[in-house]
Amino acid sequence: MKTVWPNLTKIGLNTVLVPIAWSWIEPQEGKFDFTFVDNAIRDARANHLRIAWLWFGSWKNGLSSFPPVWVMANQDRFPRAQLAGRHSVDVLSTLSEANRNADAKAFAAFMRHVRERESSIHTTVMIQLENEVGLIATRAIVRGG
Repeated sequence: MKTVWPNLTKIGLNTVLVPIAWSWIEPQEGKFDFTFVDNAIRDARANHLRIAWLWFGSWKNGLSSFPPVWVMANQDRFPRAQLAGRHSVDVLSTLSEANRNADAKAFAAFMRHVRERESSIHTTVMIQLENEVGLIATRAIVRGG
């Protein structure tokens, strides 16, 4: 991104939508790494730009593509949604407290970190949750199952 930021300024942008995935900030449970966040804020400031973060948590477009590996690998703790006939799909269940709590914990840690980094200079102007729950192609999956 170092070469991209100056170009964004040259074309007249003042705010950039920056995605942030849960898996990028919590690669291991309870161990957060905000290197990407810190670099984005630093580089945006250096180029006089603002950031609107897009949080990709448990779901995006009805899929679970952005949770960390440690979540997706533990189906007993983080169960999947089930379709008709108890056919499981690779989408986290919305009915699981463990799923909800782990995602909420990561999002809260991200929010705290941004607030701490932004205490005097407000580069972040918005954080949009991209948790769009649903099951894509449900009928096709059920018919095929």
